[in-house]
Amino acid sequence: MKNGTSEVILEILKVSGLLAMAVLAPNAIQFLKERRPVRDLAKVRRQINRSLYYLNEKKLVGCVQKNGKDYLQITEAGRKRSIALELTNIQIQKPKHWDKKWRLVIFDIPSTLRIRAETFRRKLKELGFVMLQKSVWVYPYPCEDQIEILRDIYEIRPFIRMILAERIDGTKKLREAFGL
Repeated sequence: MKNGTSEVILEILKVSGLLAMAVLAPNAIQFLKERRPVRDLAKVRRQINRSLYYLNEKKLVGCVQKNGKDYLQITEAGRKRSIALELTNIQIQKPKHWDKKWRLVIFDIPSTLRIRAETFRRKLKELGFVMLQKSVWVYPYPCEDQIEILRDIYEIRPFIRMILAERIDGTKKLREAFGL
């Protein structure tokens, strides 16, 4: 994606659906103010305009008219791009001290959703989870929020369970795998 401003605009549209053109810039500017200091408001507005132009050219957003007013709307391609960005940005923060609890993610995804299951499994591995069994993965640090996001993105919520465990047999190998 061209810049962070484009990502912010896509995220705002993904959450809100339609956004009146008249209110886009102030909301985006406020959002940007929270993310980084703004020294030159005119520069930020130019950046937003460039980002809107870029998003429109890439067909990630489009203009629609309702009740005589212009609105900005995310397209299906924009929604997919936003989800891809969200997936790319998922990270699990390691706390300074381990709470000596294991997070188990278990799943039984139907074979009709095999590609989603494989993608979910790859993402767990990428995040640092260790496979205990084919559909049982372990992680030592809090990760519930990240799993919630993955459940929703891959549309597999009913098939995923999380367990918080204080003890698992044979944890020596797990401790070694996580450097604990």
